[in-house]
Amino acid sequence: MRDRNYKGFTLIELVITMTVGSIIALVTSQLISRPVTAYANLSLRAQLVDSAESSLERMTREIRSALPNSIRINTTNNSIEFLRTIDGGRYRLHPTDDLVSSGNVLSFDPSIDDNSDGFEVLGPLSNPGGIATSSDAGDCITGNADCLVIFNTGQINNNAYQLDNVATITGVSGTPSIITFAFQGTQEAFPTSSLMQRFSIIDTPISFICDTTADTIRRYENYPITASHANVDQASELTSLGANNALVADKIDECSFEYNSGSATRSGLVTIRLKLSETMPSGHVESVTLVQQIHVKNTP
Repeated sequence: MRDRNYKGFTLIELVITMTVGSIIALVTSQLISRPVTAYANLSLRAQLVDSAESSLERMTREIRSALPNSIRINTTNNSIEFLRTIDGGRYRLHPTDDLVSSGNVLSFDPSIDDNSDGFEVLGPLSNPGGIATSSDAGDCITGNADCLVIFNTGQINNNAYQLDNVATITGVSGTPSIITFAFQGTQEAFPTSSLMQRFSIIDTPISFICDTTADTIRRYENYPITASHANVDQASELTSLGANNALVADKIDECSFEYNSGSATRSGLVTIRLKLSETMPSGHVESVTLVQQIHVKNTP
């Protein structure tokens, strides 16, 4: 006789319970995993945006210090290079009597043979004690001293990369400051005076090179002024010249540099485009693209 007090599950009830439980678990996992995945993607995207913005801000800050008309783009090596200005001001157009008598007169007359000229600065320098000097006229070109540059247009006879209007600073002294300098080789004077009596002091070329093979942008400094970019492997050439380099950004998928030199009434414009990408463990690729435009001085 069947015991009516016996209680339990039938096989059918057990199967139905397991099936319903599986469905509930599946739905619940979908409801939980999607927000978690979305949060992870959003977090990764925020990290990429932060990295891109930091890199652009660093490059922007340095590019704004570029010597007027010294920016050059190398599309072969996907890079930007410029000569960094560390100080500058205006020179006295009519030297005082003591400067004339000393022979240290800023001259634009090539008939004057004086390999160590000088001039008085109108107003204070930003950091006269921070200017590197040398008695060797070739030291600023190799990066062992700072360079004096006047009226850099980037054109023939006024191109700092060609050393047309560059001299090594040999001394900074006095109040107001007297800057003395020396030309390399047989050069005797600056080729062209500045309409606004401006001069610039530069210390080193700077290059930002994008390597999409290594997914990086690296910064190079402290290398000699060179007449032209390398056409094969600029990074290797700069390294061979003794340049220091540091990582600016990684995870670089695409990047480009553009330069519009502007006009007499409009500043130059540098445009930088960066695309950073990273693959999630799930295989999803998260990417961000940022564009930065930088106004730069082009009036020498």
